[in-house]
Amino acid sequence: ASDGQVLYVMGGAKSSLNLNNVQRYSLTTNTWLAQRYMVSARREAACVYSASKGALYAIGGYKSGLNRDTVEWNTISRVNAGSSFSVLSNRLSTPLLDAFAVSIGTKVYVLGGYGCTASDTNNYWPVDTIHVIDTVTNTVTLSTERLAVSAGSTTGMVVSDFIYLFTGDTGGVNHYATLKWQTTKATDAPTKVPTTPALTPAPTSPANIICGESKTGDYNGQAITFSVVLAYDGDMTFDARPSPMPVSSLQNIAPPGVVDNGVGDGNAASNVMLLQDLTAGTYRFSLNLGSGTGQFSIATQCSSDVPTKTPTKDPTSGPTKTPTKIPTMDPSVAPTKTPT
Repeated sequence: ASDGQVLYVMGGAKSSLNLNNVQRYSLTTNTWLAQRYMVSARREAACVYSASKGALYAIGGYKSGLNRDTVEWNTISRVNAGSSFSVLSNRLSTPLLDAFAVSIGTKVYVLGGYGCTASDTNNYWPVDTIHVIDTVTNTVTLSTERLAVSAGSTTGMVVSDFIYLFTGDTGGVNHYATLKWQTTKATDAPTKVPTTPALTPAPTSPANIICGESKTGDYNGQAITFSVVLAYDGDMTFDARPSPMPVSSLQNIAPPGVVDNGVGDGNAASNVMLLQDLTAGTYRFSLNLGSGTGQFSIATQCSSDVPTKTPTKDPTSGPTKTPTKIPTMDPSVAPTKTPT
């Protein structure tokens, strides 16, 4: 990363040693300056300079035995003064390796990369996620937009407010794409006409969904891969029973090791997957409806491990222990003296 005056080389590795140092090279004097240090050692992290913030950001990466979902930052002035980096309070939706990060206006966009679990450094998979860091509030959010393909080992560039992303590993698929995505520039006032961020090739695959959504679309005889985002720890149901075509196979393909609990969870159907005790992140499913053509239809449902605050803590005082005495079992002998 660079602010135009100094090149900043952040983290990396030397042999088997993971580094947390920040090496600085002056473009004015063509000399190396004194090193600075991040909070955590990181290799294969995304690093970027935000001109609006005047700050460096290190995103994701890993060290031995630990994949990182954290973001740390520091202003250039504090880096040059030798002050410590700080870690943002909220995190990426999943640990990320080899993502591409770019700064536009007051936002840092983190595109693609490899998703993984926190502790397994041997298994990882390309993802289609876009995370957005707001440099004003220093918060991280997972965008509802998705890349047209899952893409690891990505690189790219910015022209105006368009991001051109060159995909690397797409998960074993023989498809290497150039994606073009338009962001919205930061302005002091909203535009007169709302902008619509777009990804190409278009349209964006209907297979990229947020848990709780249902999807219907065309099936062309080849298995469809769905990326489902679980925003919180809990259980997920992926249901292909609504599909009018018979299901040949349904399986979870990432992260590895996550399987349907089968008969033990009360679900033995081959066209439904119930995954329990998951951590927040992106889960990928492969749906095969055979060699024919037609339509697919799926539904997802998730429940949080955190209980809700309802029902009420205490039961109500009713119903009463004994029935009331009204109405009487028998009619009165005579009408009342005066009307009620």
